Amino acid sequence: GTGAMKFLKVLVDFYLTEKYFKGQTPALEYDATEEERMSDSFMKYYDAKKGKYVLPNKTSYQFKGEKLDYDRFLIMEGYLKTSDVLDLAHKYEATMTTFLTAVYMLAVSEDMSIKDKKKPVVVTIPVNLRKYFASATARNFFCVVNIPYLFNENDDLEKIIKVIKGKLKEELETNYIEEQMNRFSALEHSFLVKFIPLFIKNIVLKISSAITELGVTGCVSNIGKVTMDEKFNPYIKRFSVFISTAKQQVCVCSYNDELTLGFTSAFVSTNVMRNFFRILTDLGLAVTVASNLIDE
Repeated sequence: GTGAMKFLKVLVDFYLTEKYFKGQTPALEYDATEEERMSDSFMKYYDAKKGKYVLPNKTSYQFKGEKLDYDRFLIMEGYLKTSDVLDLAHKYEATMTTFLTAVYMLAVSEDMSIKDKKKPVVVTIPVNLRKYFASATARNFFCVVNIPYLFNENDDLEKIIKVIKGKLKEELETNYIEEQMNRFSALEHSFLVKFIPLFIKNIVLKISSAITELGVTGCVSNIGKVTMDEKFNPYIKRFSVFISTAKQQVCVCSYNDELTLGFTSAFVSTNVMRNFFRILTDLGLAVTVASNLIDE
């Protein structure tokens, strides 16, 4: 979402400048050249010696229940004060991403049966590779970290946070990130794959994607803090982010002191979302919730 957010910020900057600040020049933060914006950083940093493509060999808890039509999503959004959430996360000695991932896992577990808990809840967290490799590309440049948690009786938020912190510390080491990035690129650079007919590649990729999906329950993606020129503050209330998904995903972003938690779900049930926001309110946070209307 980094490139998309930069593009959106440029649009907002031009629009507000034209409407309220005529005669002024939009202040573009994205000062990369066109070549840098369009560069393929996966290609630039690919090292065949540091990672091979592998399929996951584990399954995870999968959401059950009625799904919406293929072209529809259930969207639910929560608004909180960024400072309040950060203060609470710091009490658990956790980052905001770690804290919200733990809350999400706990929310999922509250909707699981005893039988369901034989499989781990696995949450995917996208990692922006621009933090590890010099890149100004506007194209996709990320890898993912899968965080598994196998629930037992009396698991609480503190215990879940501890497990997530340990897993993230292990997998966000530079060497591991390099290996992950190269795994993402391995198929594309395979000499043999180039000679396989496209229709066969498509079939194989669909199978590969289906197997990969079995290893993931949901996703928490933190886009981070969105900044704009201070003169625009009176005209911008918040930024929101939503991602298309075949399962369920939470997107997090903040603007000034407004934190937005955006759920997209392919399922009719709102149980996990309601659990998620209830946990936050039980922890003392003030939450305002909004949702699209889905016909019964």
